Amino acid sequence: IGKFLAGISVGFYSIICPLYVGEIAPIENRGALLGSFQIMLNLGVFFIMTLGYFVSITTLNITCTVIPIFYAIIFCFLPESPAMLHYRNRDDDEINVMKSLRRNSQSDSLKIQNDKSFVEMLKVKSTRNAFIIILLIFFFFQMSGINIVLFYSTTIFIASGVKMDSGISSITIGFVGFLSSFFGSFCLDKFGRRILI
Repeated sequence: IGKFLAGISVGFYSIICPLYVGEIAPIENRGALLGSFQIMLNLGVFFIMTLGYFVSITTLNITCTVIPIFYAIIFCFLPESPAMLHYRNRDDDEINVMKSLRRNSQSDSLKIQNDKSFVEMLKVKSTRNAFIIILLIFFFFQMSGINIVLFYSTTIFIASGVKMDSGISSITIGFVGFLSSFFGSFCLDKFGRRILI
């Protein structure tokens, strides 16, 4: 049951968090703010790997329960995304949220959102091509087995016979993942997206 609920959670936040950030972010900062999702994800992996090394499994589980509760409470005070307000025909609320979120933005903060359905959008060749590219990128990323390596890193290091402490080895993976995603966001504009992918 726990694995099933965790799977639902991962599926939801992987879609909803970047989507929410993309909908509230000003155009000129959207890339950096969307990149922060992966940075924080890797920071979380590093934090839990580090904490898990020093505390009992009970303390780790309590921590992993308290943090999402705290997150859920804070998120209740954040505004609904302008795109969702537009979809619900709450135009006045949409304008107010856009003005409050983007008061210092140089971008056109009050652009009308796309009302087309998913199927209608896929009829446009450029959208369909972009969708296929996104699917391929994430398919090959997940098929690389990165999540399995992260989840079983301690077991992998024990089985490999590495002399370094397996827990410290796992913490190192978490730290390098966080550090590389942090610096990766600064490399986007310098090297471009394609070469980094």
